[in-house]
Amino acid sequence: MVGSLLPLLALAISAAIAVAQQADPAKPPNQQQSNPSQANQPPVVSNSVQITSRPPDPEKWVSKTDPKTGTRVFICKPLACPDSARVNLVNRRSPTRNPDPKALEKFAKIDFPKSLQSNSAPVDDLGQGNGNGRRVETLAAATTTLKGYPGVSNESKITSGDKVVYLNVAIIFAGPAMIQMSALSPDREFSQKILAQFVELLIIKDAPPGTAPALPPQPGSPPKQQPKQQSI
Repeated sequence: MVGSLLPLLALAISAAIAVAQQADPAKPPNQQQSNPSQANQPPVVSNSVQITSRPPDPEKWVSKTDPKTGTRVFICKPLACPDSARVNLVNRRSPTRNPDPKALEKFAKIDFPKSLQSNSAPVDDLGQGNGNGRRVETLAAATTTLKGYPGVSNESKITSGDKVVYLNVAIIFAGPAMIQMSALSPDREFSQKILAQFVELLIIKDAPPGTAPALPPQPGSPPKQQPKQQSI
């Protein structure tokens, strides 16, 4: 399970780097990549669950979707939040529909924090600090129940020189789907708050019968050939 999550950890760390590098809060995000009209994203559908996400206040957030990874990124507009902040949402196929409680606890408290701390992100430090390198400190780690499903919560402090960002992560094992939501901000309390708000607004429900699968496979898994659909 840890190996299948490493690409997601790289995405989370890379986003943390980007947040820490936002030195000018008045500078607007790249309008070619972020579109306020995309704040309410269409649902992502697997063969049995439908996942819909939206920000707590669409007027304060812009969003974009990475076409390569399918990652949804919500960025708080300049001066609309107490500090720079973003939320990443990644949906993947779960390695198991029913995680074993003991295995999940070990993953939450040992394997996942260790992977975060040892993960080699594309950039080694946060925002050109004083050159001391990146350090990840686990502040909290636990198993939990999220939206009625087994889950994992993690809070980490990422430091590089004089730059600090707080990463709050929620992982939900919703049947065939593994949903990872990460909130990042230099403001610890705000990072905690926005993660809770985004998770609260996350909608997970049964997909309509006959809906074609759309969730990407686990990283490293060969793509499955989908049966052809007939038009009536």
